[in-house]
Amino acid sequence: MLIPFLPLYLTTELGVAPEHVNLWSGIVFSSTFLISAVMAPIWGRMADKRGKRLMAIRASFLLSISYFLGGIVTSPLELTFMRMFQGFASGLWPMELAIMTIYAPPKKLGICLGIMQGALTAGGIIGPLFGGILAEAFGMRMSFFLAAGALLLVISIAVQRKARQLHEA
Repeated sequence: MLIPFLPLYLTTELGVAPEHVNLWSGIVFSSTFLISAVMAPIWGRMADKRGKRLMAIRASFLLSISYFLGGIVTSPLELTFMRMFQGFASGLWPMELAIMTIYAPPKKLGICLGIMQGALTAGGIIGPLFGGILAEAFGMRMSFFLAAGALLLVISIAVQRKARQLHEA
């Protein structure tokens, strides 16, 4: 979601000089993936021990916090730390894929995973587009808050559904 306006966010909101915006954009953007590469096996191991659904909810909750933090940062270094936290929080898609392989009917696993990969690709297209639209309509900082709120809403629905299933069992 940050991609379409990252250079603008750095210059207009966080005061980065135009001659340094390329460097800061690279640092901010890549920091997430650096931390995510380290954390992915750790979160995967925890998912094997504690449950994939719990780890998906954990990832979603921490991502919503990172989105909120994106709206309150005041420097490029803080934005980098927020993106590092986002990398720390990662693991949503691997958990969703793992859940899909467990619950999809074996004869339809290929199509289910294909649809999920299509959804991931669509999210990579729609997310930045929607982020740009939100930033244009409500401001760059507000787009972070709206994304955090939307993700919290999804989490609350998932938690309520799980609680209902446990209560019925």
